[in-house]
Amino acid sequence: MLKNNQNPEDFNDVDGLSITENDDGTFQVEWDDNDPRYSIFKGLSEEEINTMIVTGLREIIAREAEDEGW
Repeated sequence: MLKNNQNPEDFNDVDGLSITENDDGTFQVEWDDNDPRYSIFKGLSEEEINTMIVTGLREIIAREAEDEGW
């Protein structure tokens, strides 16, 4: 059983995270400061958040590549 608010059934219909692609191909990430799921971002700089996102995406891509035998 998933705990610590990781069970999708525990989430309400409104997510406090919003990711928007801009016309220039960049992304804008916004979150609800009062949503405990995104409290990890409090106090971090834009550069630190970007690094977290890019690192996470690279890890996902690497795992998927391994799973598909690339």
